[in-house]
Amino acid sequence: ENRNDFLIQFNSKLSSADRPDNVYIFSYITDVNEPYDSYRSFAHWMRNQHPAVNIKNSLDIMIDLRSTKTEEEVEEIKTAIEYTKEALEFLMKNLKSGKFEYQARADFEYQLMLRNSRPSFHTIGASAGNAVILHYVELQRKMEDGDMILMDLGALSSNYASDITRTYPVNGKFTDRQKDIYNVVLEAQNITIDAMHVGACETEVNNKVKAYFAKELKMLNLIREDSEVDRYYYHGIGHPLGLDVHDFRRRDKTMQENNVYTVEPGLYIKEEGIGIRIEDDVWVTKNGIINLSKDIIKTVNDIENFMLGR
Repeated sequence: ENRNDFLIQFNSKLSSADRPDNVYIFSYITDVNEPYDSYRSFAHWMRNQHPAVNIKNSLDIMIDLRSTKTEEEVEEIKTAIEYTKEALEFLMKNLKSGKFEYQARADFEYQLMLRNSRPSFHTIGASAGNAVILHYVELQRKMEDGDMILMDLGALSSNYASDITRTYPVNGKFTDRQKDIYNVVLEAQNITIDAMHVGACETEVNNKVKAYFAKELKMLNLIREDSEVDRYYYHGIGHPLGLDVHDFRRRDKTMQENNVYTVEPGLYIKEEGIGIRIEDDVWVTKNGIINLSKDIIKTVNDIENFMLGR
């Protein structure tokens, strides 16, 4: 009904004497073969109805408006991160072998509901070998002693999203092997944040991380050639964050002042059933990078001390 009202009003506006020359319709940059989304089908309808009116894509305007955050917007993201932190601490307190992955999700989402928030996307809770699957949403596995669980999750505050990943030992203590790989991923995150600045290119930052992983994976005897890194690290280093979890990114993929980015290196060793990702949300400022989620604990010692002191 609302759509029909809109179309009637829209039609009469475009049919009137003072009709606009241009109509801006938002559409993602899409591939030739992609199916029509609602924006594109609306543009198609308009082209048939009103061939004299120019249709322009408002994507570039939207990218400028959305990617540069005001202080108020950053505060909302910080609030969403605070909800995430509190809910993760509850999850950690209640994590133990014998629970199902979906119960870890329930612990997290229950805490968000208590704060009148909700998840910013489908919560991923991937234990043991499931953690090598990037978008694992089945959450049916029973966790065993000695497993880790990778939790990729977020909260909303006034529709602004957080996006955090932490990887925890289910029984509160990492094995030596888990610890070694965890520390490599944590160091990769530090390298990423050090490489980020206004004007930095996402691809170049990612290449630095891949070079570091190549060096470390050779020392772990997992690879011989640099090109083999892709077997163990197979996603980008991060993405813009805001009103969408994957917010609009600039076409040239450079980081601009007051962008908010995720930083999320990971290593996924299928043959050992180990998947570790550590993800924080950072604010790109002219004076450097501010880690908005630095208070969500992530060192081996901090995690073990917290979980063993439950």
